[in-house]
Amino acid sequence: MSSYRRALSGDWYTDPVVFADELDRIFARTWQLVGHVGQLAEPGDYLTASVGDQGVAVTRLADGSLHAMYNVCQHRGHELLTDDVGHTSSLTCPYHAWNYDLDGRLLHARGESVGEICVPSVRLDTLGGFLWVNLDDDAASLSDTVPDIEDELLAVAPSAAGRTLTHRRTHLVSANWKLAVENYNECYHCPNVHKSFTKGVVSPGSYRIAGRGQAIRHSAEAPASTGYSLAEGGQPYESFFVFPVSSIQCYPGEVLNTFRWVPLAVDRTLLIREWWFDSDTPTAEQDEIIDLDWRTTVSEDFSILDSVQRGLRSRGYVPRSAHRTSRRRGHRPLRGCSPPPARPGPCCAGTMTATRELGGFLADPALRISDDHIDRAVDCLVDTLGCMVYGAGQPWSQRAAAHARRTGGDGGPCPVVGSGFATSAPMAAFANGASGHAFELDDVHEEAISHPGAVVIPAVLAIAAETGASGLAVLEAIVVGYEAMGRAGIAVGPASHMLAGYHPPASPGCLVLPQRLGAFWTSDPG
Repeated sequence: MSSYRRALSGDWYTDPVVFADELDRIFARTWQLVGHVGQLAEPGDYLTASVGDQGVAVTRLADGSLHAMYNVCQHRGHELLTDDVGHTSSLTCPYHAWNYDLDGRLLHARGESVGEICVPSVRLDTLGGFLWVNLDDDAASLSDTVPDIEDELLAVAPSAAGRTLTHRRTHLVSANWKLAVENYNECYHCPNVHKSFTKGVVSPGSYRIAGRGQAIRHSAEAPASTGYSLAEGGQPYESFFVFPVSSIQCYPGEVLNTFRWVPLAVDRTLLIREWWFDSDTPTAEQDEIIDLDWRTTVSEDFSILDSVQRGLRSRGYVPRSAHRTSRRRGHRPLRGCSPPPARPGPCCAGTMTATRELGGFLADPALRISDDHIDRAVDCLVDTLGCMVYGAGQPWSQRAAAHARRTGGDGGPCPVVGSGFATSAPMAAFANGASGHAFELDDVHEEAISHPGAVVIPAVLAIAAETGASGLAVLEAIVVGYEAMGRAGIAVGPASHMLAGYHPPASPGCLVLPQRLGAFWTSDPG
């Protein structure tokens, strides 16, 4: 099993159309780090931040509560607050002096009626004392998005909520935001680019990466000699990355720092690096570790990212492989089923459709499935069942199971994994598919950018339970289901239909599954 997966093509990092769509489909719908409660200690304190291309402001109200809103005057669109942090009794637009309360309610507008005008609010939450906002009112909660991360953070940094910002550095990177966060989340380049980091800050052999919902936890230990006096050997290094552009790092020696990447253009990203300590008075040791951190990791990446961004525009660049730091993030899909000899496909009223042609190929008795394919299907089955067992305990999977029970009834022939009941085949496939796709643990078809296991295997198992199909028939159906999803996904084009708002596992899966699963009853694909 290879530890590599195919990289995205260069236009994902260089196309302004892709970047504009990401601002809407990613940055306007995800939780992003904007600051810390320690920056808003008193009523009237405020901070501003960028969420994608949108400005937001967070204020401490008179009653002590926190409030987040868009940083924009409702008159002509001028930013209400132009400083990163500050203190004020009310918000006055610098343009025409419209005056707002700290919660965004308009108090006074010269020559105008105040009415019910109010600056739109945005969702706000905290995690370990850090402030997070989400522009999407319908998005899942922060705790559901990154389960267990707050407990894990406080376990290694118990005083996180009481920390004070002592140092801040920024740098404009001439690279796409995805390059920056991908570089951050893999350490394949560390021995070559960050020699001091791998020798003096962490022990490379102890480096581990694990998924947590939309978060990634990096863990390592400091070597016996750390290279700086603030820490001792054997202490942990922990990092919590939250998709798409936020990270909290805990270095040995009680050092807590954050990364924020702000996308400014398709090839421009602002890096904001901040350090948080228990005291607001910087010490020589704090300056030492911050300087070492900036020298040995952060700044060493700048020229690398700039060069990769230029290289991705090259006509000579052919995407091949990008290192996958965790094999549990996916596995190589089934591919290479030998196609049958060419023959006319089925037709209907003289018309050949792509769906019917694919169905004819999948149902063709001449399709050769080797023993290696069957062995690989067993691996995929076991892997996906493990994902389903783990995913069944998640809140979103439990909601899917409850819907399946209400819709399909209780006592059907098809078990719902981890729930203790059985229901109809369609509802069992739905619930088990949700569990299998609950976390980024499932398999990946590299070229189709799809997760066939979460679609194919729950459907195959449900129909097998209803029809009494043999174990061999189940494995053969898995083989061909994987092959079908891969072929359909490549044909549809993952980039184009993702940008159109369709999720790859859903659209090719719905297209191809009926073709093969019908073989449990009939060889007629039509």
